[in-house]
Amino acid sequence: MTTKNETSGIEKLMQLPSLGQKKAQLVFDIFDITSLSELDLACRQKRLGSLEGFSDQLQDKLIEEISEIKKREAINLISDATHEGNLLLSYIKNIKSVKKADIVGQLRRKAEVINYLSIIVNTADIDSLKNEIEKYPNFENFVSSNDTQIEITLKNEIHCSIASVSEQDYVYKMFISTGSNEYIESLKKVALNKGFSFKNEGLYQGDKKVTLSSEEDIYKALGLNYIFPERREIFEINTGVQPPLLVKEKIKGIFHCHTQFSDGVNTLEEMVSAAQALGLEYIGISEHSASSEKLSNGLKKSRVLEQFKIIEVLQKKYKIKIFKGIESDILIDGKLDYDDSILKKFDFVIGSVHAQFDLDKNTMTKRVQKALNNPYLDILGHPTGRMMPHMPAYKIDLNLIVTEAAKLGVVVELNAAPKRLDLDWRVLPLIKMLNSKVSINPDAHSVAALEDYEWGIHIANKASLEEKHIVNMLPANLVLKTFKRHQA
Repeated sequence: MTTKNETSGIEKLMQLPSLGQKKAQLVFDIFDITSLSELDLACRQKRLGSLEGFSDQLQDKLIEEISEIKKREAINLISDATHEGNLLLSYIKNIKSVKKADIVGQLRRKAEVINYLSIIVNTADIDSLKNEIEKYPNFENFVSSNDTQIEITLKNEIHCSIASVSEQDYVYKMFISTGSNEYIESLKKVALNKGFSFKNEGLYQGDKKVTLSSEEDIYKALGLNYIFPERREIFEINTGVQPPLLVKEKIKGIFHCHTQFSDGVNTLEEMVSAAQALGLEYIGISEHSASSEKLSNGLKKSRVLEQFKIIEVLQKKYKIKIFKGIESDILIDGKLDYDDSILKKFDFVIGSVHAQFDLDKNTMTKRVQKALNNPYLDILGHPTGRMMPHMPAYKIDLNLIVTEAAKLGVVVELNAAPKRLDLDWRVLPLIKMLNSKVSINPDAHSVAALEDYEWGIHIANKASLEEKHIVNMLPANLVLKTFKRHQA
């Protein structure tokens, strides 16, 4: 009998276009291969040639296909990388020879996608550390190792670098390993102009090594304001006095939640109950609209009215405020799905592009511009349509759209679903410059995803947004007043 793990392994092999179910099963049965790494090695060693249909040409083709998949899988969503990183960090901290350990690099900066995990460790015995790492339940294999660094791959194909750092250099290495290459290079130029230099061993003023007890000491020595790790991507963006980091506890409620009425996993009541249990003041239900009926079980008018009645019943049962909304498709001509007689019945309307992504930049921009001018559009949903890591943003003049939205009083969504994180943090400074607002929405299709707004908080922090820029940090009795339909 095939176990669940074996089935999962065979399914991984079946990702390869040249390897169907029959061949994947054969590879498993004969060689007990259940991972792409194992298959890659077997193909390079031409060990599969004894199997029917496995020519050298096929094995070479499989090597190419595995390489392409690994390139894609090297890009991990922040949610997945955070989960794996925290598990591994916790394991490392419990190793007897380890005095301290911290996550650095992309994950500490809360980058939207993570190419690899980076951890620094202060340990008295790197050989002991290596031996213990090999026992980690999710360990796959060593890529390389030496006296100061271990490179490993986890079973889910996530790559991780673990660097051994001395106690006296720990703060410096944490700092230098956190900022992006671009950020650190810019800071090195600033340091040189002020008589300092960044070297492998530490920060120097002339020939004297600067003693560091915290990362703040580095900024203080250079006469700079302290910059939070999330903001160490591009030096020029964040140089002044920093606003405090936003925290998820400041979120008062959430919009953009789907239920079983459209393509959600949980019932309406389950979503409402879970949101109340999280301590939220309100939840905005927004199913897909009628034009997405085939793709996402979008709601025709009769089902919209049916859901309204259920919400009214649930509102009597629950303390949390339930707002009646919709995620209306922005159609190819820029109109919103439904006519005005339906749109005006909602408490709020999110407008999103869900089809015809391949328009040229000018046509897509005009399409969204027209939607912005609809008097019933309150929130522009996932403004670029990207789905990380494989589906890029559609072509659109985003600066123009964000500026236009600000003029028209349309809130722009910061979609916090880990695969979207859209708006991109690189565009968010424009929100700040325009003194405009975003709504950090989970785009939740399940109870488990309701708290995904946490990832949006990280993205907002990267751009130094403040509480005043976040619509849903307002309480239930004020939040709707920020939408233009409630300002008339």
